[in-house]
Amino acid sequence: MYVDNIVLIFYEVLVGQQVLLLVNYDIDGLCTCKMLQWLFQTEGTIYSLVPVETITDIEAAFKEHIKNTTYVVLVNCGGTIDLVERLEPEENVVFFVIDSHRPSDLCNVYSAAQIRLIALPDEDEDIPAFNDVFQQNDSDEEEEEENEEEDESEERPDRLERIEKEAAKRRERQRWEEKKNKLMFDYYQFSYYGKSSSVLVHELIWTLSKGNVDILWYAIVGLTSYVVCGDKTQELYMEEMSVLKRHSSELSSRFSNVDCEENNSTVNSSPHPPSVSITSEMDLKLSMFRHWTVEGSLRHSLSSSIPLKLWTKKGEQRLQQILVEMGIPLAQSRQTFNSMDISLRSEFHKMILKVADTHGLEDIQFPSFALKLCYKGQYFASDFVYSFLGLLNEHEKSNDDCFFKCLDCLSSRDKELLDKGFENHKKVLSFISKQIQMSFEMKRIVLSGNFLSYNIEENTMEAGIFKRPHLLVILARYMLRAYLKVGTKKKHNRLPLVVQCNYDADHCLVLGIPPVTEFTNKNFFGRAFEQAANVLGCPIEIDYPDSSIVRIEANDRTRFLDSLSSLLS
Repeated sequence: MYVDNIVLIFYEVLVGQQVLLLVNYDIDGLCTCKMLQWLFQTEGTIYSLVPVETITDIEAAFKEHIKNTTYVVLVNCGGTIDLVERLEPEENVVFFVIDSHRPSDLCNVYSAAQIRLIALPDEDEDIPAFNDVFQQNDSDEEEEEENEEEDESEERPDRLERIEKEAAKRRERQRWEEKKNKLMFDYYQFSYYGKSSSVLVHELIWTLSKGNVDILWYAIVGLTSYVVCGDKTQELYMEEMSVLKRHSSELSSRFSNVDCEENNSTVNSSPHPPSVSITSEMDLKLSMFRHWTVEGSLRHSLSSSIPLKLWTKKGEQRLQQILVEMGIPLAQSRQTFNSMDISLRSEFHKMILKVADTHGLEDIQFPSFALKLCYKGQYFASDFVYSFLGLLNEHEKSNDDCFFKCLDCLSSRDKELLDKGFENHKKVLSFISKQIQMSFEMKRIVLSGNFLSYNIEENTMEAGIFKRPHLLVILARYMLRAYLKVGTKKKHNRLPLVVQCNYDADHCLVLGIPPVTEFTNKNFFGRAFEQAANVLGCPIEIDYPDSSIVRIEANDRTRFLDSLSSLLS
């Protein structure tokens, strides 16, 4: 059930208890986890932390760690599955679910005994009424059995009346089933993201009057991850950003007279480390440009590489033209940003805005925040997101190692770790650029009915990297926008994209992303994949919190795509 009083039903219940904390393997989940750790430590709550990526991971972690534990907190996972059915917990176990994935499973929504959804329903979630989707038919069945056992010597008029009543009940039940199926289809038709979990937990901490700069920064980074990865519309981002901006202003005014000292901030620091401040700033949608070269960032950013068509010769010429119009010498553009002349660095934001409209660089900037560290420079929220994308997706290391490394870096702000993350993500963006160029040169993006299809070739380095769902999503978004940029037919602007990548010797990942739009972030592929597999009769693993990513057997790939094409036609 949804919880309307988070302080009473979540915070006060867990104070001093032993908790199992299961956290999804994403940046918003990471930031939410850091805030919950801080909250648990201040209140003496004992917890076991286990990062998870799939539903299978949730089941394994629950079985291994649930002993002697009554309370389970799930962050950005668990909300879209029937937890009681999948995990089969003891009756005394209570689940607290903080999950930005939507729609929430209806069994979780209406389970008052063991499930607590730490959020309020979204305005457009349109949850069906309980009686419209759940009905007790036991009494009707028992009544039918009793009627069948009645004496056959029953008078004919009475028997006809009873038969008519039973027929009316069956018709009513059939209408109820039809209505239920329609409501269930409409409710589960699209998957999307609701309120950021990090923003939700930050509001809880703020309500408890425990807010500080560290906690605010964690929430900012968590929210910014949705913008960088393209998971939320600008409107949804601005709604949540306005709350954090107000809290930032209140913190700044509260400590405006505190002198700047050496930075000794840790997660257990004072409410407001005087050496740290957060300011509201406009940021550019250029990947890691403060930690890369200007040319490299322009060449590999979604907001610049796609409009300029940098995989073509004309695109290269336009890139050089932009640098000339901005007044940045080629030698300067190929130096790291911090090594450029200070006059160019200070004016770079204004210079890129001047040429943006001329060259079709739309929405090149967005409102964000900067973390200023006295004597140590500053970082924007997007810097942390790009670095964590690099650190979380090191395919040579285990998920647990990557997760805990990022968790430590979030509070320590270790420059070496952040720089390593930047370098890792630069390699990923370079691979994406190569994939885009190769896809057009070899014409590997094909029209399959009412969707576009792209298959990442196996036995390549890129195939191993894009096994990570986060990176596969980023590649798919680049690929779809690039195709639309070169497409000559208007109908292609309304087409979604399905990307396939080998997962192991016997399975492949299949990801679907909807057509490009600025007005919604809803994805219909989760339900479409499930229906296509049911029609075909092939096994499918919906094992990720995001249902638009599934695993199928490699031998079924062609038949599965054909079934999906027929379904969407």
